[in-house]
Amino acid sequence: MHLLAFALALVSISYVAARVIENHIWKRMSAMSDLGVLGEERKGARKILGTAVICGGGYSLLFAIVSPCHSNFLNRPSRIGGLFCARVCSDHFKNVIIVEAEESVTAKTGYMTNTDHKRSHVAQYRAVHQYHMFMVVALRKLFPDFDKEIESRGGRILHHRQRVHVSGLPIPPPADWSTERYPPNLWMSRPAFEPALRKLVVTHCKNVQYLAGTVADLQREGRLVTAVTVNSKSGTESIPAAFVIDCTGLVLGGFRWLKSSIPDKIPFKITHEPKMAYTTAIFDVPPKLIPEINAIGFPDYHTAASLYASSPVPTVDQRTIVVQRKENNIRLSFGLIVPATIYALSIVNIACGGWAITNRITCIEELRTAINAIVVLRPMPSWIQETLNILESHGIEGTYVYSRCPPPSCVQYHRLTKYLPSNFVAVGDSWAAVNPQGAQGCTKACAEAVTLNAHLSRCHSAIPAHFSEKYFTAAWHRIQHVWNGYKVVDYSFPTTIPTVGETLTSADGPSWLKIYMRIYNKLLLKDAEVAAVAYCITGWLRPPTSKFALRVMGKVLMELIRELLDL
Repeated sequence: MHLLAFALALVSISYVAARVIENHIWKRMSAMSDLGVLGEERKGARKILGTAVICGGGYSLLFAIVSPCHSNFLNRPSRIGGLFCARVCSDHFKNVIIVEAEESVTAKTGYMTNTDHKRSHVAQYRAVHQYHMFMVVALRKLFPDFDKEIESRGGRILHHRQRVHVSGLPIPPPADWSTERYPPNLWMSRPAFEPALRKLVVTHCKNVQYLAGTVADLQREGRLVTAVTVNSKSGTESIPAAFVIDCTGLVLGGFRWLKSSIPDKIPFKITHEPKMAYTTAIFDVPPKLIPEINAIGFPDYHTAASLYASSPVPTVDQRTIVVQRKENNIRLSFGLIVPATIYALSIVNIACGGWAITNRITCIEELRTAINAIVVLRPMPSWIQETLNILESHGIEGTYVYSRCPPPSCVQYHRLTKYLPSNFVAVGDSWAAVNPQGAQGCTKACAEAVTLNAHLSRCHSAIPAHFSEKYFTAAWHRIQHVWNGYKVVDYSFPTTIPTVGETLTSADGPSWLKIYMRIYNKLLLKDAEVAAVAYCITGWLRPPTSKFALRVMGKVLMELIRELLDL
């Protein structure tokens, strides 16, 4: 009897301890834990005194001159991240100023239509972007009319509806994916999404102002930023600032403003070069062709956004194909994403961008050849090539954009917090820019903004000392899996140039982890429960440690045993 009681007590203690540890990990590594305080506005007198200045990601002539082949990527999620931060800061500060270079986006009305301005220097501008589940949940909290505004512009808020593959092998979606248990994803192009988000910010945030110009430098006193120096058409002016957020994207404003404060022996910025590139072919599809396209098995033309996507197995091939449809049936586009000398296909607008690379695709025949060259373990659906045949037979040639992605980079604010101003933070690509293939940039920026909001909610009438340190430390715990994860993927290809001081094996990790992840990735293709965990991690609903949950570990162990016994 005593032994039974002891056993029961041990089990109970172990269960409680496991839950305590799980909750600690959840709060530490997932921004989901901070959604409870998101969108809670401080009342008048309780707002933080002074002005929050958001340094936007406007086009930088300096960056274009220094790196012309990559300047088309300046604003991947930087503008979006700046709008996230503007909405968050409007709840906490009396005044918020967004400094952006383009006068067309600093008008009080923002973008009010989907086509009123063509921003040729914004990467992926016409492509359909996938915005993950966490971002949809967060924006619904920040903007009660979010769904209405998005749907009015043709955006599709859908439960899953992805057809995701690895080398042609499908990853099974959860059986209950379409239920309320899982939030939806959003598919929408930048010409539609950014105007919608700007309108929502203008409508809901009356204390947000726009200023046309670029932030040239920070004015500091000790470890405080007291003002920002702004260059504009009217000259140079100083804007007093109680808080500064770097949302300059790949311009890396904070890196340039603060690098003189960082000892030379410490690497302030790290980068590697996976040589990612892509071609996108955009087709205008007349309505009369839709029945003919549907007849060949083209999936859910009127309702789906993501039609087909396949990532490579590094030991098999380097090419990836993505097929998507733009909002409102406006356009179809095939885009090819490629690491180095490789191609990848995408139909319709997807989050990709970059600059020229040697082998361009300029016609349907070259596109067809590139698709046929992709090596997959299971053949791609026939409707992809048949769609090209239909388009070609009707004389629809398409528009082709061939581009190269800039190297992923990480400014190591989280490691150098003691050298940073206490009232300075960075969000989005201005901190860590990852390989765009996973469409993680905007959701990562959203998670950073949610983390920032939680830290601001703990402030009283001023930004306390060590605020920057606490924010960067907390946010890094939540975004490092994206930086490290895509770095592992990049290092899997022999064409990648690693970070200085590293080799392509530096990201491998211990042998047991390599074995575990190999089995885990194998289970993704045949176990819906494991796939659901992976989808939730990718969608930022669960922390990356969820792949080591007891049930998942048990499945991995059983699969390993079956391998060893050759069952």
